[in-house]
Amino acid sequence: MTIAPTRDDLARLFPRPRQAGAKRAIYDAYVGVLTSADGHAELAAHGIDRPARWVPFAATMGVETGGLIIVWESGAYTTDGLLRVFGAGRHSAAITPAEARRMAGNGPAIFERVYGAGNPRKARELGNTQPGDGWRFRGLGLSQITGREAHERTARKLGCPVEDLAQPINLLRAALIEWDEKKCNVLCDRGNVIGVRQVINGGSLSVPVSRLNGVAEYRAYLAAAARVWDGSSGDDTAPDAAEMRLGDTGPEVSRVQKLL
Repeated sequence: MTIAPTRDDLARLFPRPRQAGAKRAIYDAYVGVLTSADGHAELAAHGIDRPARWVPFAATMGVETGGLIIVWESGAYTTDGLLRVFGAGRHSAAITPAEARRMAGNGPAIFERVYGAGNPRKARELGNTQPGDGWRFRGLGLSQITGREAHERTARKLGCPVEDLAQPINLLRAALIEWDEKKCNVLCDRGNVIGVRQVINGGSLSVPVSRLNGVAEYRAYLAAAARVWDGSSGDDTAPDAAEMRLGDTGPEVSRVQKLL
């Protein structure tokens, strides 16, 4: 089976937002490029031309973009969300409960604290050297490129200005560059789909799965994407992954995880 995503197939995995607005516009732009001749050519050129590779790629896109509705990393974190993603034991920022309560919902303050001057080690790692870089170069696109150095390096590889990275075709190309650099096709061919999440989200296969963000969502997308593109469900008694939502927990998610 050769992969060439269609609008209908993508809508089965990523439902189009019902209400008109920014999220629907972002969704339509992503779907437009993924189903275009240029998009199909880019996927084929990077070897994402069979379900074993496309399914993890689609699941990765789903997690990183909230189902194809996010371009820039959102700063709308709640107090609990900040502690879950950037708290002690989860991120080098080690945000405290008091900080989380004070910064909740304040995107520029959050990202300057976790990616910028408020977290010097991470700022050096990301190449964020100027005030405001944490917010300016927060996660972007299908692979959530993060940090000044990564934004500038990706733009150089694409041959475009940094300001043009957010164009849909460039977001796809950027995600495919990272996919290649992290040898995700090799991991897919070996059946190590969790390894894909480790290198994309954690940066290395040595990062424990327990330290990763979005694992439950990624597994749910894997199961749903497999149903769309290769017709497998793993088990006739498996829960319908299409009915699962991002952030779901509990026995149904656990059953999907075990099946995978």
